[in-house]
Amino acid sequence: MDRERQNIRIDQRWANGDVSRVQALATELLELRPDLVVAQGSAALAALRHATRTLPIVFADVTDPVGQGFVESLARPGGNTTGFAMFEVSMGEKWLDLLKKLTPSITVPEPLLLIADEVIE
Repeated sequence: MDRERQNIRIDQRWANGDVSRVQALATELLELRPDLVVAQGSAALAALRHATRTLPIVFADVTDPVGQGFVESLARPGGNTTGFAMFEVSMGEKWLDLLKKLTPSITVPEPLLLIADEVIE
């Protein structure tokens, strides 16, 4: 076996939509004493940050991590947390400007937001 493949172990925990289980799952993962943890979504990130302030946490799919207080800024997150924002609020104006340039005939864009299985207009 290639030596690179011998130094990583992946343990996954899924709450299956049950937010009440997230804190227990975070604690369970941390008891395994990993070198770092990956959090998907705000609930998982909040649970992990509550459980540790020293172990590195990498997050994905978190909306507005700065606004939620998970990181100080995207450029310099600070602390033990870094990752990828699902939607950066400050980009909204830039996206609208790009939309205007691509389709100048649009005068009133209609926002569409998909949340879970619902459509909100």
